Amino acid sequence: MNLDVLIARVPVPLDTGARLLVRIPDVILATVLERKGFRTRFLNTTYCGKHRKLTVFPKFKDYKRFDVIMEEFLEAKGPQWKKLKTNLYQYNPKVLLLHPSTFESFSATIKTAKIAKKLLPEVKIGVISCDPNTYLSATPLQEFFLSGEDIDFIVKGDIYNDLNHEKVVEVVERLISKGNLEGITGLVIKQNEEIIDTGSTSDIQDFESLPLPDMNLLIEENKHPPPSFSCIKLSKGCKYNCKFCSNREKPFIKRSPEDALEQIEYLQENYGTSEFHFYCSSMLHDKKWTRRLCNLLKQSSVDIMFDCYANIHQIEKDMLQKLKSVGCTSIKVGLESGSEKILETMDKAHKGKLGKEKTIEKCNIVKDLGISLSAGFVVGYPEETKRDITETLHLLRKIDPDHYYLHLLTPLPGTNQYKKYKKEELLKDVTFDKYTVKEINVETKIDEKILMDIWGKYTKLSDFLLRKDKIKQRLEPRNLRLKIKSYLNYISRRYIGT
Repeated sequence: MNLDVLIARVPVPLDTGARLLVRIPDVILATVLERKGFRTRFLNTTYCGKHRKLTVFPKFKDYKRFDVIMEEFLEAKGPQWKKLKTNLYQYNPKVLLLHPSTFESFSATIKTAKIAKKLLPEVKIGVISCDPNTYLSATPLQEFFLSGEDIDFIVKGDIYNDLNHEKVVEVVERLISKGNLEGITGLVIKQNEEIIDTGSTSDIQDFESLPLPDMNLLIEENKHPPPSFSCIKLSKGCKYNCKFCSNREKPFIKRSPEDALEQIEYLQENYGTSEFHFYCSSMLHDKKWTRRLCNLLKQSSVDIMFDCYANIHQIEKDMLQKLKSVGCTSIKVGLESGSEKILETMDKAHKGKLGKEKTIEKCNIVKDLGISLSAGFVVGYPEETKRDITETLHLLRKIDPDHYYLHLLTPLPGTNQYKKYKKEELLKDVTFDKYTVKEINVETKIDEKILMDIWGKYTKLSDFLLRKDKIKQRLEPRNLRLKIKSYLNYISRRYIGT
């Protein structure tokens, strides 16, 4: 089958549960292109047709040998690479859109483009993003991807947050008709060794203009277990302006509760998905909207469990009770630091509003209701002292979350934080291979060995707590029933064809 467009999620080096997940925006983009008359498929190269245990972290020992893993991975001999080559041969696309899912897959993106150009010299290759963390409007990332000869263009921003699917349609139309990309805004292209930014784009759509994802366009759709289709995007942008966030200065737009319910019902009825991840900067930004969604879920026939994000200062007992009544099992809060000085540096939304005692009280509300509490923290700021880190670890212990994430500071290209530290020459050499929450990416006042020892100790513990909490959640009678039901649906779909 010769395709017009193949959208491919780029292979990733570490074996995490995220390998199973299908980014729904990728499939929605494929659906939009297919409906416009272009033969399109989506390839999830990170899933090799084999059911792997769904986890969040790779094995802790892999963190320590990440350099070796990356070097071996880029030799392109693993099952993900074989799957990629097989599908390139089989589908022979005219346009290949690559989606790097993490910084760790950036070098793999360039490797993928080299493989594709070698196999299919005429293919046009572009890079897109469905993740605000890989913000392709940032100049450093544009220069990184267009430094070689194999990638032809970048679609700026992130496809889902900027809701500019029609921009991709315009690009594909031009390339299929053998035209060039001159005059199309919202791109970065390479011409005569020069990188050209074609300007911003105004093609902003709303959620309701997008179709339901046609999962039949997913290559090996029947081999993906139910958790693969769990990610539901409920909003774009954010109301706040934290300096570390790539959602900063974007408009905050919610999808209607009715539209969200339609996608949930579609995925549950057709694929048995009962466990969802609700992606929204905070489920409690708009309490009227949240109440409406909860009421619709109660009135519907769907039976689900889900986790979501919330700003700590928005947490109220009555709203959490509503969320729990319709299946909320886990709330993720970004506390970031226990130091007021570092919160000020971040321009964190809740700085000065709560204080530590009130923060602990809000966290206890979540735990007392039987909802799992997941807390996020970041260490490794250039301004940070040992005392600041001690305050963060003290807050972590006082809150005693069910599980947590302790990340090393990773300034995202395009954010104010990245610009600030680059100007101050505090960024270390950026290769985008090791540019992750597992590496020290900025110059710090604290000895790097001490910082890595702290990170290693607490990350190992967080890995254990996460696995323990997941087991506890899934052994709850209601959740266990939903899991069994969803996997019976999966077995029937895969092996029986019903």
